[in-house]
Amino acid sequence: MSYFVFGPSDCVWHLVLATINQENSPGKNYSGKGRISPCVFKLNPKARLVGYPYFGANLAGTLDLTAAQLVVDNPANSYWFASWLSADNGKDYFVMAAVASFNATNVMSMVSVADLTEKTYYGTTIFPVGNITIPTGPANPGPLQVRALTPDRFSELSVVSTLPGTEYNLTHVPKGPVLYNGSSGNFIWGTGTTNEFAAPEMYTTGTLTIGDTVVRVIPEQSMTWFDRQWGFGAATQGWNWYAILLENGVKLSIWNTNEIEGHPRQSVATVLYPDGHEEVYPINSDVHASDPFISSVTNLTYYGKYNIEIPLKSTSLFVTLPVHAGEMAFDEDPSALTTLFESFATVTGTFDGESVTGWGLSEMKLEKAVEFLLQV
Repeated sequence: MSYFVFGPSDCVWHLVLATINQENSPGKNYSGKGRISPCVFKLNPKARLVGYPYFGANLAGTLDLTAAQLVVDNPANSYWFASWLSADNGKDYFVMAAVASFNATNVMSMVSVADLTEKTYYGTTIFPVGNITIPTGPANPGPLQVRALTPDRFSELSVVSTLPGTEYNLTHVPKGPVLYNGSSGNFIWGTGTTNEFAAPEMYTTGTLTIGDTVVRVIPEQSMTWFDRQWGFGAATQGWNWYAILLENGVKLSIWNTNEIEGHPRQSVATVLYPDGHEEVYPINSDVHASDPFISSVTNLTYYGKYNIEIPLKSTSLFVTLPVHAGEMAFDEDPSALTTLFESFATVTGTFDGESVTGWGLSEMKLEKAVEFLLQV
C-alpha cells in the first residue's frame, strides 16, 4: 500500500472551472484553427492523422463500444477510471479505480484516494481472483466492483470500492464525444497492436467515505475520465501516459513508451476537440522530466514536472504534480513489478500557439513490470 501526508505545498485544487453541462455538450466552445498538414490521413470524417508513422495496422473504423466492454481473451485488458471530485464537505479529491489483466485470469485491482485539500493520499493494488469484464448484472466479486447499469454496457457505469481508505460508490454517465486513440481506436503499443478509447468527460454522482463520514459528490463541479484498453501488444519496458483536459474544452491522451528492442517507440498525442473531431500528432520523446522524488514505500524514483512538446501543433504543455504521491503498490510486494503510479496534475503552456491552462493526471509504469505480469 502507499500512504502519504503531503508536504508543505499550498496548492489546493478546485474544479470550479471544470464544470460540465448536464446536457450533452462538452464544456466551453473552442475555436481552434485545426490546421491541416500535407500528411493528413483521413480515417473518418472527424479524424485526422498528422505526421505519425506507427498507426494503421488495423484501421477498422469506429469501435463497437458494447462489444469492447466484453473482451476477455486478449493478453492485456484494462478498465480505468480517474475522477476529479468536489464534495459537499468543501474539499476536493482525486480518485482512481482500475481493473486490469495481463493474461485472461490474473486480475488486479488498483485504487486510490487523494484528498487535495488536506493533502493526504492512500493507494493500493490487490490481486483478486476472477475474470475481467463489465457485467450488467451483479458485479464481479472483490473489493473493487465495476459494472454497467444499462444494457449497452457503456451509458452508465458503477464503480464501488470497499477497501478501507479508498471507500466510494460512484456512478458515471458519459457526456460529449468519445476519444479514439490514434483516431481509429487501434494502434501499435509496444510489441504489437492495442485498442483504446475513452469517455474523457463523464458526469459523476455518488459518495466517498472519508474516515467515518460519508460525503456527497457535487456533480456540477466534478468529472471522470473512463479509459478502456485491450489487445495483444504490450509496452513491456514501461511508459508514461498523460490524460490532459484543457479549459478550452480540448482533451489529450498522450503516450510516451520506453524503447523495446525491435519495436518502434510510441511518442504520440491524440487530440479530441469539443466538436468531436480528432487529430493525432507525434510528440518529442524527451518530455524533460524534472523535480525527482523517491517513494518511501518502494524506493522508486518519480518526477513532479514534465514539459510535453508537440512541434507540429505549436504546443508546449508544462505538467506539474502539486503533490508527490500516486503509487498503487501491492502490499505484499511493493516493488516496480506490482506498482502503478497515477497522480493529479495541473497544466499550463500553449496549445496551437495560444496560452492555455488545464488539469489531468500523470501515469508512470516502470520497465519490465508488464513483462512480469504477462508471465504470472
